Amino acid sequence: MVRAAEIEEDPVSQENMTRRIFGLLLSSAALAPSCAFGQDSAASGTLTDGESWNAANALQKYWYIVGFADAASDAYAVVGSRLCDAANSQDRKLRTVSQESFDLANIKFNQLVDGLDSFYSDYRNRAIQWKTALGYVRDTIHGKSKEALERELDFMRKVAVGDAERK
Repeated sequence: MVRAAEIEEDPVSQENMTRRIFGLLLSSAALAPSCAFGQDSAASGTLTDGESWNAANALQKYWYIVGFADAASDAYAVVGSRLCDAANSQDRKLRTVSQESFDLANIKFNQLVDGLDSFYSDYRNRAIQWKTALGYVRDTIHGKSKEALERELDFMRKVAVGDAERK
């Protein structure tokens, strides 16, 4: 039989557990307003545009990015595994292009939040949806050429105007 005095508590594990519990409580407190934010946005019909991004608080922005990055990571793996046996060069090229659209490797969450904050500080970008804007921010971080970024941004603005006119 082991006596209580003989059991050593691992201070690192105890500290990690305390951090996890604190993080869980903090996350729960942060998600309650996030859920309400999503419902309010859905009711207004603007869901995820620049106006709603600018109205969101820092935690809401951060948790959106975490969720998006998690989904992008899964999509990257799925695309890679589904097309890994691509028989011809056309299929391999499709796989590469598809995977690039989900590639958030070596990008920090705060970089994406800061990038979207900067992106939506331009009034011309406020009709563009978050998921589309994130692709642009990713491309700027990955060092895409200035000309390609300008074409991409011009296209996104035109699509956003067209979407707004159809509503």
